[in-house]
Amino acid sequence: MKYKVGERLDLDGELCTLRYIGAIPDWPGQVAYGVEWDSQGRGKHSGTLHGVKYFETSRPDTGSFLKESRVLKTVGITRTLLEALHSRYGEKLLELDEMYIGSKRLEGYGFEKLTLINNDYLNLKVLSLSKLGINRIGSDEDLSNFVTNCSNVEELDITSNLFIDFGAVISIASNLRKLRTLDVSNNKFSITGGFMNQCLHVKRLIIRHCRLDVTSLRRILEAFPNLENLDVLDNSIDDIDSVKLPKTLKTFNVSQNTIKSWQSQSLKGLQTLIAANNIIADIPPDPCPTIRTLDLSYNNIALWDVVDKFQTVFPNMHDLRINNNIFSSDEEDTDEFYQIIARIPSLTMLEGSILGKDTRREAELYFISKVRSGDISYDCSSIRWKSLLYHHGISDNSTQNFSYETLWHDICVLEVHFEGKQLELHLLNTSSVRLLKNLIAQLLDLDLLAMSLSYSITPGIVSEFNYEFSPLTTFGIRSDAIVYVNPSDC
Repeated sequence: MKYKVGERLDLDGELCTLRYIGAIPDWPGQVAYGVEWDSQGRGKHSGTLHGVKYFETSRPDTGSFLKESRVLKTVGITRTLLEALHSRYGEKLLELDEMYIGSKRLEGYGFEKLTLINNDYLNLKVLSLSKLGINRIGSDEDLSNFVTNCSNVEELDITSNLFIDFGAVISIASNLRKLRTLDVSNNKFSITGGFMNQCLHVKRLIIRHCRLDVTSLRRILEAFPNLENLDVLDNSIDDIDSVKLPKTLKTFNVSQNTIKSWQSQSLKGLQTLIAANNIIADIPPDPCPTIRTLDLSYNNIALWDVVDKFQTVFPNMHDLRINNNIFSSDEEDTDEFYQIIARIPSLTMLEGSILGKDTRREAELYFISKVRSGDISYDCSSIRWKSLLYHHGISDNSTQNFSYETLWHDICVLEVHFEGKQLELHLLNTSSVRLLKNLIAQLLDLDLLAMSLSYSITPGIVSEFNYEFSPLTTFGIRSDAIVYVNPSDC
């Protein structure tokens, strides 16, 4: 039998793991192969046929049965590491055409992806061996030749190959002494124990789409004690508290996993945490003072009370993404955007938008007005509330008759029109046109550089905004003015 259960195969460019070899009633007298596809939408079941379980898949509906004849017809070739190197880089020398202008011979530098100097292996600093069917290192001599040829490589990409043994990856990386970045994404590893060697020099490790569980991740990290950047997007990680992260780690991407929560001590020293698309509903009670950048978008945060804890748990956070959580599902886009700014004083960037002084001022005044009018529920005995009132010179008098219009005489309410849609926007008339464009682009999900605005303050007369960095007062903008987003430029 040519293949065995557990092997990785490339079938017509689609990667899979062989989970079963044997008979099924649908194909009597023929050998059936049960495979688990890497691509989520390619499978038809999870290893069960007519109520009989033939194999298990790590994710639902990623399994298929194939006839042996089809597998043998469509299976791709496999290579050793050294064979892959020669396949991708060595043959390029033979493909370079000699070219002449007059009698002068050109080297063809601009006519191939790799120049002659890049075909000199010792000059390679970035090495890409992606999608080459690599499933083994080869002999000790093969590994030695590879390391000798690639001794100056600083970035290695071996994504979307057929590796199973992570020990092979360790053998490669530990011998490339100048290697700083290693990307092994889209391989499916079987990790049953620890590793003999360590990769002390590797600073960035990318392991996306590998279906790693917590135990496997723990074992891998033991071999990379000096990491500064770790990316494990789209795996099977449900707990980061049990993972001992390197003390040197500064950036951690754990998006598209099944994390519910974490403790502050687990992320000690971390500056950037990207944890989008998990099932996080709350944040740790203790401070994470080193966090500067945080992405908790597409999670299960349901309460504004959790958002209010951000200022104490993440006191030095400047950049936040928190869109598409449950707490904001009933809010208007403007309300949500302004509320977050007002509640978290350290922010200078929200959802990718830079927050200038005018934006923060407008957001805080808007928030104060909504709290005072009863539209937003907020703890008016909190330190943050008192700080907001003090900063804007507003009396702390809860019985004061208060409305948004009387809070600040130069706040205007604009009616924005775009492709049949209308929305109401509140901002200071001292704000710039550029700020107005930025807010509209954010609310309508448009490209800021591919839109233009016009306005009307007199019925039937529409004018263009000529100077983006001029305040709205320059154009006589006041409440009830209409702003048009030009659809032809969007």
